[in-house]
Amino acid sequence: MSDARYHLKYNMYDVRLITKLGIHFRKELWALGANISFPSLKLFGDGSVVKQYAYSNIHKETGNPEASSLLYGGRQQNCTSHFKDPLSVAAGANYYTSIG
Repeated sequence: MSDARYHLKYNMYDVRLITKLGIHFRKELWALGANISFPSLKLFGDGSVVKQYAYSNIHKETGNPEASSLLYGGRQQNCTSHFKDPLSVAAGANYYTSIG
């Protein structure tokens, strides 16, 4: 019987400065608004990912029992991670009916 295993381990912390500006205007039955979110700035932090995999009893050659009990495995450490927040712009309008 073949076996395959794949593990991911995350270890992260990230402190970022997020800036957002907005405006809201209301006149009688209309309300208008807009905001802009700027890309975030990293203050400090670190993140890493460890990937580990193992495959056993993989049949690579048909009819060869010696090749069927092999173990393939590996570990990849220090895979860095990066966090980003994009520039975002939004606008909207509301109309309030005078009914009710």
